[in-house]
Amino acid sequence: MLFPPTVRYSLFLLFFVLPAFSWGQSPEISTTAAEVVVTGTKFARPAAESPQHITIIDSARIAQAADLAQLLGEQTGIVINGAYSNPGKDRSVFLRNGANQYTLILVDGQPLTDPSSLGGAVDLRLLSLAGIERIEILRGARSLLYGSDAVAGVINLITRKNTAPDPFTLHLRAAAQSMRTVASTVALSGTVAYRPHENLVLRPGLRVAGFSGNYDAGAFQDADNRYQNQLLLPSLAIDYQKGKSEISARYALAKTDRTFTDATYGLSEFYGRSQQAEVFWNYRLAPAVTLTTGTQVRREQLGLRQNAPTITTTTSPYLQLNLGLKEKWHVEAGYRYNFHTEFGGQFNYSVALGHQSTPVWSQRIAVSSAFQSPTPDQLFGPFGANPFLAPQVANAIEAGSSLRHEEGLFAFTLNAFRRRISNIITYDFSAGYQNRDELLDHGLEFSGRGQLGRRFSLLGNVTYVKGKQTSPDGSGGTLTSDQFFRRPRLSGHLALTFTAKAPFTARLSADYTGERPDLWFDGAFNSFNVELSPYLIVNAYAEYRFPTAKNLRLFLDVKNLTNTDFVEVTGFSTIRTVVRAGVSLTL
Repeated sequence: MLFPPTVRYSLFLLFFVLPAFSWGQSPEISTTAAEVVVTGTKFARPAAESPQHITIIDSARIAQAADLAQLLGEQTGIVINGAYSNPGKDRSVFLRNGANQYTLILVDGQPLTDPSSLGGAVDLRLLSLAGIERIEILRGARSLLYGSDAVAGVINLITRKNTAPDPFTLHLRAAAQSMRTVASTVALSGTVAYRPHENLVLRPGLRVAGFSGNYDAGAFQDADNRYQNQLLLPSLAIDYQKGKSEISARYALAKTDRTFTDATYGLSEFYGRSQQAEVFWNYRLAPAVTLTTGTQVRREQLGLRQNAPTITTTTSPYLQLNLGLKEKWHVEAGYRYNFHTEFGGQFNYSVALGHQSTPVWSQRIAVSSAFQSPTPDQLFGPFGANPFLAPQVANAIEAGSSLRHEEGLFAFTLNAFRRRISNIITYDFSAGYQNRDELLDHGLEFSGRGQLGRRFSLLGNVTYVKGKQTSPDGSGGTLTSDQFFRRPRLSGHLALTFTAKAPFTARLSADYTGERPDLWFDGAFNSFNVELSPYLIVNAYAEYRFPTAKNLRLFLDVKNLTNTDFVEVTGFSTIRTVVRAGVSLTL
């Protein structure tokens, strides 16, 4: 196959010029054999000591993925709507049947929110995997430590920590694709650790991202509409440790700018600013007892270019106790109070208990709450604003059990959960925003992995979730529904991986999405309900890592290997078979 001159030049540059750089500074790509987690507490601890079930995506798997949305969609309980649509389609995170805005994205433990988006949800297209060392996923109501939006769970993107004098990492990726196209990525990330004193560590960080593209007027409606989206995320972490105490401070600014050039409505420019500052103290009362106390302040700002911005502030002190008893019992308990400048006070709690019955078998149970503040747009925006909105509140209970082989040959986990969300904020054209509905979700999650001999490994998961939403009917009664647009009851993932003695890896995987309803509007805003058919996507991947330059990889990636015809969103196309072959390099 012949490629255009620009494609041939790009591939020549990557294959022959860039390998001249030194490979010595590249970190090792690793898997999580001895698992240590930081999500769910404010300090690192072995995963076995956590009474919460935390999913870990290690650096080896991240290095093989080209897209964050597709990688997250492989995980238990998560459905990413739009992951296999065209690049212009947004990506919606449905965790345990929760709406997109109910999953909080963290970067190094700090919330990343976007007041300029609907519900404050972050656009996953702004978040590349460049510079991400590992991902930790904690499901359930998690506002105790993380505040607003952690209703269904949190996804913590943990960045690679550079060492001076190399504060930044350059990520290069180029691939020739089907249909005579080329895909290329250039990304720069940095998080550096400075130690001015043996007890003091400073870690400034910076992530910059942006994308632009075209979007349609709606389902089955083409249009010459354009958009741009930019993210600037500077941060600073300070840790001082002495004896049994560690005092830490965090600051992060998420600066987002959105521009829409619409053929019908003209130019619209939005900007969002989300700042969070936090100070907390970890004190080890005993070898297995840690007390954590701190205060978070979040300030969110939304504006149109032609209007003054709207600002809300939340101040939240919290307290959490972590306790280990006889190396078999692990307890977490905590309380948080939130004071919001508009709706006033609201509290959260969390109690979790884990038990290690034998070296291979453990059980856990947790009861917790969470909240989501009304966004500046819902309180003061140009369409249907309501300054008297209350927060959406979730109360959840979950229980689970895990069976793990002592030498890591297999691991199985089963979780059951039940979550109720009240005061759900809804919108209609006549009443605007209002606290109206209630949602009850419950479900089962099963995940497992195992070694099939020396070279093969198998992992998979399956999730079943069912919900019921209750709404007033306007006549004093109620309406109930168990149908949720674009959210399937049944979903699953299965992957078979071959690892050769040489640095060669191949993987065959399949993702299943069950039937689910959808809603779409025509050009006159008439609505139509449809039922979307279930589908199975089969993907294949192979890579070769150079033994003397482990940050240089050749890869072959095939999406939708069986050329399945499927629909994620009514009226918008999805990918057919896409073959991508290329090279990636980290400097």
